[in-house]
Amino acid sequence: MRIALVALSCQNGGMLHYATQLANALTGRCNLTWFTPPKSELLDYLAPGVKVVPILPLSFPGHPVRSAWTQANPLRVGTIALQIRLARPDVVHMVTDHPSNPLLLAFLGSVPGLFTHHDPSGHPGEGASWRSWLTHRTARRCDRVVVHGEALAAELATQGVDRGRIAVVPHGTYAFLRRHAAGRPEEPMILCLGRLIRYKGLDVLCRAERLLAEWLRDYRLVIAGEGDASWFKPEIGPSGRVQVIDRYLSDAEVAALVEAARVVVLPYTQASQSGVLAIAQAFGKATVVTDVGGLPEGVGFGAAGVVVPAGDPAVLAEAIAGLWHDAPQRARLGAAGRAIAETATSLDHIATAHLDIYRQTVEATA
Repeated sequence: MRIALVALSCQNGGMLHYATQLANALTGRCNLTWFTPPKSELLDYLAPGVKVVPILPLSFPGHPVRSAWTQANPLRVGTIALQIRLARPDVVHMVTDHPSNPLLLAFLGSVPGLFTHHDPSGHPGEGASWRSWLTHRTARRCDRVVVHGEALAAELATQGVDRGRIAVVPHGTYAFLRRHAAGRPEEPMILCLGRLIRYKGLDVLCRAERLLAEWLRDYRLVIAGEGDASWFKPEIGPSGRVQVIDRYLSDAEVAALVEAARVVVLPYTQASQSGVLAIAQAFGKATVVTDVGGLPEGVGFGAAGVVVPAGDPAVLAEAIAGLWHDAPQRARLGAAGRAIAETATSLDHIATAHLDIYRQTVEATA
């Protein structure tokens, strides 16, 4: 089976990790060609044998000019479509969101198309309405849509996408980051990792830390990730135990922080799924997540992590403090998360699930 994996944008960080690991998982199990703009970082993540065809770069998040024209230039998209068609794929799988995806589908004509929809509801404060409309159009036009959880499938179905066209595949593990593990000892540290954007609930976490300062004696809270920290910094209490690292972190820095963390916290007020959870589970860390999107499902509805209501700093603080003083519970939850990373979200399982979807799509559109 010939598969064209397409990532019109593949910026550094989570999406680069996601796309490269999927390409690694599928290579050797099908005739895979990955079409993506050239990036030197690809060499750091791709396994030997992954066939990459460089395509013309389109505008991507962070580009200084993000107009509809720069992100959906028909001349460039048409050239990309020609490159893909020359590979004669049985299925085209668009693995990242991009405003040009619907236009690319039109250029590809009758070639069966899949789309991995990472965020069915979008995130508050992210993206323009026209981008959301184009993403929804991509989901409506593709033969199959992949989401990372049953809750997300149900959400997408309410938006008018036929449930029979929605396939659920768990978010794959980020165990590749363990190559940077150095056996660092655990520290009295609470870690919140990822981009510093509003839906991550960092203001709620800071208010929870004010309570932790009264309950815990020896700890520090590290909030680390790229973005503007000014919106939540006024909520930081006077304990002096909150450290904010507001910049892009290398893989080695991420691994060092996760290794050292006693508890990893995802206090999101809105979410779909999370690469941060995939990292924490790969390192066998106990997690506290909120009951939004696919996060509860990602921790087995409490079997591999503590689930708390979103937006409640008191309950969040209680959950963190409870784990802080309960080493056996932390070990049990961490081991359960590591088991998920080695089974349900392993690259082998993810590849098998995608290959099944590809075969079903080809059979349904024959």
